[in-house]
Amino acid sequence: MNRLRTRLALAGAAALAAVTTFSGLTGTAVATEAQAAPATQAQTAPVTSIGTALIREDSDFLRRSAEAGIFVVPLPPGTVGFDPAAGFSGTFPVTGATGVLREYYGTVQLGGSLLAVNVRTGRTVLFQQLAFDVDNWQLTGVPLGSTAPVGLLEPTESSLVVNGAVNSLTSTGLAVNASGAQYLDSKLATSFFAAGSQIGSFALNYTQPAA
Repeated sequence: MNRLRTRLALAGAAALAAVTTFSGLTGTAVATEAQAAPATQAQTAPVTSIGTALIREDSDFLRRSAEAGIFVVPLPPGTVGFDPAAGFSGTFPVTGATGVLREYYGTVQLGGSLLAVNVRTGRTVLFQQLAFDVDNWQLTGVPLGSTAPVGLLEPTESSLVVNGAVNSLTSTGLAVNASGAQYLDSKLATSFFAAGSQIGSFALNYTQPAA
């Protein structure tokens, strides 16, 4: 295995370990902000899915984030995947769509949470109520303890295919949102995130609910 593949494998292992630890699968309590998350019925109830959203980090971003001690991982019902060649990915169920993607308005709701960790500073940020804001063409999340969503990622180079009620969005680029970069740098005590920097790709597929 060459040096790059070794780094990616180690980064993937660390990301998977973070998912295991911070999702409570090992019985370890989540530190700082995540400790305050209430165990509500909504968090434990089965999620009804009408599709999936896939966020993929390319190998270059994964290498740079690992070197900086930064990991961003999905929590259940989101799932994590890792491939040494393709990179790290997070898959989230689509739980609702209060708008029409092809007409560029509304919101697509996603299940799961997104945890950002700086292993060097011990800081964490937990984003809940994940969504794709169609109006502003960005992925958003509400930080734990807040009610206002933060723009996190912006799909670029996008193509949309609509077949009846089935919507399929494919974006070969995925950039860090300016507000998300500022928020993450502040909360994680880092200067790693930069507005407009590319992290990978995005795919969204779901069946539009009947009006």
